[in-house]
Amino acid sequence: MLFHFRNSDLQECGYARQHAVSKMLAMNTSHAQSSAKPLGAQARFEQALDAGRFEIQRCRACERHIFHPRQLCPHCGSNSLEWVAPSGLGHVYATTTVRLSPEHPYDVSLVELDEGVRLMTRVRNLEPGAIKIGSRVRMAIVHENGKSRIECDALEADR
Repeated sequence: MLFHFRNSDLQECGYARQHAVSKMLAMNTSHAQSSAKPLGAQARFEQALDAGRFEIQRCRACERHIFHPRQLCPHCGSNSLEWVAPSGLGHVYATTTVRLSPEHPYDVSLVELDEGVRLMTRVRNLEPGAIKIGSRVRMAIVHENGKSRIECDALEADR
């Protein structure tokens, strides 16, 4: 089947799409500026962290673990997700040292939990540059300035 359009039709369609995208971006920007509170699964994750619990999601349909918090399973599309406490153990999958200031370098690591999900964090009990790929780590919740975050510590055998 072949469709024929006039240039004016295409221009109007392009304008309408561009206008809709611009409007959505403006709505998202104004929402982000007006409300600092996260919504949905992210809000649930942050509430658990603030209460001292590190939780990730697990899909009931395909039984895979998920992180970052989502409304749907990225593996199978199911919305049947549950919150579970991970073992808190994992290994450093990748790491880099950030040197914005020579006096204060710090490491950023991609950690893969034993459940198979990965997250960006910092290894707090090793000096920058001392972190090795494959090192075993244990996750920890850090509360600071009214906010909570996940960091990790290298296990004794890998220090």
